[in-house]
Amino acid sequence: RLQLRRATKAVAAVFHEVGKPLELQEIPLPDKLNEGELLVRMEVATICGSDLHTVSGKRQEPMPLVLGHEGVGVIERIGSDIFSGNRPRHRGWKLQEGDRVTFSVADSCGLCPECTLHKLPQKCVSLMKYGHSRISE
Repeated sequence: RLQLRRATKAVAAVFHEVGKPLELQEIPLPDKLNEGELLVRMEVATICGSDLHTVSGKRQEPMPLVLGHEGVGVIERIGSDIFSGNRPRHRGWKLQEGDRVTFSVADSCGLCPECTLHKLPQKCVSLMKYGHSRISE
């Protein structure tokens, strides 16, 4: 069986400040994934209105950050149990390395009144947004 070497770094276009060009930067990939994590090789990422507001200075976000938080990619690695943690997941999914996946800007809990009663996961009490936080250097 052919053994492929796993990538140890990724390249990201990093936004540092308004009026400055994006910088291509190598980002180290984790040696080991935590429980509940996936490592996805991005094929496509969208730049949406909130990204444009950040670039133009109309929206304040912690910098440096990587824009483009909605995308399509291929699962490269899977953590020990992607269905664990405090976020509900559909255990019927049979995700595996090599699968193409898509995701959006936010991850909601699926349990709070905003998610269940009001059907507004974008207003979740524990909403987590991708692409709206500072990257570690």
